[in-house]
Amino acid sequence: MKIRFLFIYYIFIVVFSCKPENDEVYLLEYPFNEDFKGYLRSTFELEVNEIENQTLVMIPFESCTPCVDSTLKELIAIKAKNISIFFIGQPVRRNHLESMNIITNTYSCYLDSLSQIFKYESNIGSPTVLYRIEGQIEGFYQLSAQNWVEAKKVFNQISHDQLYKKKETKN
Repeated sequence: MKIRFLFIYYIFIVVFSCKPENDEVYLLEYPFNEDFKGYLRSTFELEVNEIENQTLVMIPFESCTPCVDSTLKELIAIKAKNISIFFIGQPVRRNHLESMNIITNTYSCYLDSLSQIFKYESNIGSPTVLYRIEGQIEGFYQLSAQNWVEAKKVFNQISHDQLYKKKETKN
């Protein structure tokens, strides 16, 4: 009887301790600022603080197709004006090209057609949201097919200008 009680108690703890405190998704600290700044300078002759918006969405077309598909679909759906989009590489699929054309008419966009980002240590291997404060990238969130429930929350927070919270780390 005692073992059964402990088992039920354990299941109860596991189930309810895994539930997030709220629906917010926090950014992780971005440790690749210097390489990212070098990438912007060499590819676009641009400084981080010259980018129009604080939220940057990096879309490498060479990354996983479902990740790119989902990111493009969300960007078209939310139509937030506070985002700058960086397309990396060339769209190979027709739907990517069509989505890119729609997004270009909605957002401030940059095209790295030669995929220069991959010459730098940037941790951008899949669609990634970066948040800029002044001259630094302060946080990031990588989008993937595995975390798409959270990714939708990220885009919701972007559209309401509420993305910009970093998770406190305890030392």
